[in-house]
Amino acid sequence: MPYYEDFGADFHFFYGSTAFSGNIPGMHIHPHYEIMIVVNEVGQTPYINGVECPSTALPSVTVVSPFTMHKTTFCRDRKNERFVFYFGNDMIAEFPSFFQKFEELFENAMIRYTLSPELLEKILPMLTRAYEKEKDTVFMKFNFLVLFYIILTEGNRDFAIKTSKSLNKTNEIIEYMVNHYQENLTADEVAEHFFISRSKLNQDFKRHIQIGFHQLLMEIRLNQAFYMLENDSISIKEIASNLGFEKENYFNTFFKRMTGVTPLQYKKKKLAERAAKNKKTLPQ
Repeated sequence: MPYYEDFGADFHFFYGSTAFSGNIPGMHIHPHYEIMIVVNEVGQTPYINGVECPSTALPSVTVVSPFTMHKTTFCRDRKNERFVFYFGNDMIAEFPSFFQKFEELFENAMIRYTLSPELLEKILPMLTRAYEKEKDTVFMKFNFLVLFYIILTEGNRDFAIKTSKSLNKTNEIIEYMVNHYQENLTADEVAEHFFISRSKLNQDFKRHIQIGFHQLLMEIRLNQAFYMLENDSISIKEIASNLGFEKENYFNTFFKRMTGVTPLQYKKKKLAERAAKNKKTLPQ
């Protein structure tokens, strides 16, 4: 099932080791640019808005635009090592002169660059430093900008999917949903807000992200609930209110239907995991 994810920050880094295949259960969508760098030769096939794209087995860099439904499958007989960066509008606003040089980023739903052995050797030290210093946000940002500049200027662009007017409109609607998920949104009201018909909204959602308006809204609310439940200073009643539920029991029913556990059970589990992790890292 497609799902929505957010990372709670405008700049985020993830390292995927060869211990995992890298395959995720389904398509996903988030409000960030995603830059996935696969550094070994492994078969990989991207899917963008339901469309299967050409595969490659070469080391590569895939850039996916915000609010684009996507996933990548990898050959299961070989493990892959990947470094993934996510950045959003705050990052673009922070370094406008840098991103103005690469306007094509904003014109494509996805761009892929393959990496020559020479280019891969050049960027590997930067990726290693990113992994070693992932908690140093200032270092990470500037290291990433240098890394990204090298990839965009020296990488071999082998595939791209242009955005369309209907996709841009769908992305605007999804962004609006993300910013107003706590309100009592309906498809009719959102369609009217964007001066399109309800049928057009449904048609574009089905075409571009293969998920309905109501289902995506529930996924967005569920994702926000996960983050809030991991904060022990916010009560479940407050979370229900923040998510737009009139009553706490409505939220409890929704959460259990989506996850199989109650919000309280999830909260207790996460707090216990955190306590165990903190205990493990304390000096003996």
